[in-house]
Parts: sequence; C-alpha cells; structure tokens
Amino acid sequence: MTEYRFARPEEESELLDLIDLVFSQAHRPHDFARLLPKVYAHPGFAGLHAVAVKDGRLRAAIAMLPVTLCYGDGSLLQAGYVGSVAVHAKCRGEGHMKALMQMQIDRAIARGYDFLALGGQRQRYGYFGFEKGGAALSFELNEANLRHALANADGDSILLRPLTDAEDPALPGIAALHESQPCFCRREPQLLLDTLRSYGAAAYAVEDRATGALLGSLCAQDSRIFELTLTDEELCGPVLQRWGQEHAGFTVAVWDGQAEQAAFLQSVAEDYTLADAEMLRVLNWPRVLSAALRMKHRCHPLCDGRRVIGVGDHVRLCLRVADGEAGVFPTREAPHLQWTEQQAVAALFSPLAALTQQDPLLAAWLPLPLSIPIPDQF
Repeated sequence: MTEYRFARPEEESELLDLIDLVFSQAHRPHDFARLLPKVYAHPGFAGLHAVAVKDGRLRAAIAMLPVTLCYGDGSLLQAGYVGSVAVHAKCRGEGHMKALMQMQIDRAIARGYDFLALGGQRQRYGYFGFEKGGAALSFELNEANLRHALANADGDSILLRPLTDAEDPALPGIAALHESQPCFCRREPQLLLDTLRSYGAAAYAVEDRATGALLGSLCAQDSRIFELTLTDEELCGPVLQRWGQEHAGFTVAVWDGQAEQAAFLQSVAEDYTLADAEMLRVLNWPRVLSAALRMKHRCHPLCDGRRVIGVGDHVRLCLRVADGEAGVFPTREAPHLQWTEQQAVAALFSPLAALTQQDPLLAAWLPLPLSIPIPDQF
C-alpha cells in the first residue's frame, strides 16, 4: 500500500539519499547538498517535498521551492519552482509522479501562488498544464572577441575575489545591488552565498583592485557566467576582459531588465542564443499579466493600444497601454484572441511570441518578461 503525503523532518536523511540515488542512476553522480546548498545543506527542507511511502520506505518525491519574483514598481509574484522529481527505479510506472505533482499543484493553488515553473521534458509536464516560456538569453565570447573587441578594456583594474564565507562583508552590498534591479528574485540574506553557488557555481565579489570598492558580483560554473550584476554597466567590458584572462571562451547569461548589459554584449560577442527559459503554468492570470506588462513598459516603452484576451473558459482580460501607463483589467468584452492556458503561455511569454503573433499590436508588445534566473531556480 502506498501513502501520499508531505515529508516529515525526521525523514530528511532518507529523502536526500533517495534523490541522490535516483539522479545518480539516471545521469552522473549527484550530491544535492553540494549542488543546491540553498535547500539541501540546511535542515528544514523536508516539508517542501511531497512523497510516496510504500511499505514504510520513501519511494518517490517531488519538491516545490517558493520563489518571490519582485518588480521595480513594487509588484510581487509568488512562484513555486518544481524540482527534485525522483522515483525509485523499482517503482516506476506505478503512478507516483502523477499523484505527487497533483499534490504540489493543489498546495500551490491553496497557498495563492501566482505561477509555477520547472525544467523538464515538454510533453511529460505538458500533461500537468505546463508549457515552455520565459526568455533565456546567453552571449558567447571567444578569444578573438576578447583580443579585439575588448582590447582597450582595463581588466587589470578589476579584482574578482572568491566568496567562500557566508559572513563576508561584501554580501550585504551585493544583496542591495541585486535588489536595485528592475526585476529580481528575493534572496534570504543567510542563504545568499549558497544561492549564488547553486548548481556548482563559484561566487565572486567584483571589486576595484586599487581601492577595494565593491563594483558588483559574478557567479559562474566553469565557463558559464550565470549572473553578472554591476553598479555601472560601463564596467562590463573590464570585468569580462578580466574573466577572459583565465577563460579562453565563455558564455554570459542575461536576464529580464538587464537591457544595457545585453546591448553591450551584443556589440562584442561572437554569437548568442535565445531560448525558452523553463516550463511555466500560470495560476493567477490577472496578477501575472499585470506585473509582466508593466515591467515590459518600464524597460521598453510600448505603443498605446488595447487588446482583450480570453484564457481558458473563465479568464477574460483587457491589456491596455495609454497615457504612459500599462495595465490589465477584467472585462466582459468579447476577446480579440482566445487561447487555452498552455497556448497563452507560449503566445505571451515565449521569446518566439513576437514572431508568431499575427496581431500587430500584440506583436509589438511581446514577449512579456517572466523568467527565473539560474541561481534562483530549483
């Protein structure tokens, strides 16, 4: 007999063993306490996990990490990031994933979450209402770019100091800089360093070599820079030139609201990729669309206009930009466009949205920003 419930504090060791085992058998060896220290290196993570208990043993688990997405106008969106989906090899095909996913979705709805996110195979999670969306933009720089495009950047003026101590005096300044961005995920101060070191990344304070002044932060896994946050985007060239002194080629991820950084990288990088960031399921369409449309309008002013959209059987909203303001309002008007919930995610949040949208006004507005930076993912 199988019992489905949320994990208990005394089960944390067994739970972590199960997740490590399942992922290690399916991929390379995994140690989640090191891979995601923000969650698994500290006690108290059991309650994030819905589990299947069969014959007294944990046999499957799915976690959901709360993530708060913050916008510059004060808007907050509460997200649930699904991860650590693990079913023991001897128990696959028994329906555990279906039961546990529904438990997590039901919990998110009961708690008033605005949207859910996860990374995974499209069709597998499509059965649970998820669709690909959000934008993941990454620039590739090689030796020639560093030698020519960044030849005059003063990388020697930059110190990249590794962050290894959770009490490092630079961390409060890094947190304040992170929260000054147009869009950011809330990070618990005591877990900030662990967050920056997610997925095996190393974290650095970017400092002025001569004065020691804090200029920003960088986190990277080998040749992949997951996040670069600076006090002044004019520092981007020197910082990348300094990083390139030890990395012959590398990529830089750029997230929503980092328009200046994206523009600079476009001018010097060899290539770039733009892809869907994750899979999304929107639970509160008015709140999500309102925050995303206002964010887009602040960063890239939109032309005036209005469109009424229908999502599923019960959501009908007017998206409007007028007199310098953007907003989303409930309406009873007939929709200009009607989508299922999954179609709406792709139509509004995918980086392909502007190319595939036939409505000229919406095409000018899209895509709307809705993604979670790598350090905040689960």
